[in-house]
Amino acid sequence: MKKIILRTLVGILCALGIGAAVVGVKYFQYKLSFSRIQPSQLDFKNVRLQRHTNISDVYVMSGRILNNSSTYTLKKVTSVVTIRDCVGDRNDLSYGTEDWEEQYERLVVNGIRTGDSSLDGMKTDCITIGEINESIYIDVPPGQARDFSVWVRFGFVKPEGRLVWDYKVSQTRAE
Repeated sequence: MKKIILRTLVGILCALGIGAAVVGVKYFQYKLSFSRIQPSQLDFKNVRLQRHTNISDVYVMSGRILNNSSTYTLKKVTSVVTIRDCVGDRNDLSYGTEDWEEQYERLVVNGIRTGDSSLDGMKTDCITIGEINESIYIDVPPGQARDFSVWVRFGFVKPEGRLVWDYKVSQTRAE
């Protein structure tokens, strides 16, 4: 009887040990997946942030991601998306052939990205009015690109000036 109990106990302990080892390896692989592709190995093309046509507090961020890794498939990108309200001289919006209302629609409603030449020479004071971590779930094999489109919800924001936005990759996940 004692041998049966001892064998059962040894069997249970072995099963628990094997289970713990499998969980440990899976956890290690999961943690490693966040360091396989560095943000510098990704190229973003034609990234835009536009207000959703039917939902007032939703913006759509879209573009293309190129995975320059030679080994790993990109599975997820997390970015910090920031919007700022930039108030400046209304006369700063009077260049080119557009009238002020058309330019306001282009710059305020759709937004412009930090570093955009539309900001050149404008005297502006900007304040952050929204910031969110947005995850893009996507499968991009090594050396390939994929288009993406995600909804970004900042809540209700009503800029008084130009809506200026930017993003920064904070984390990647790859397999």
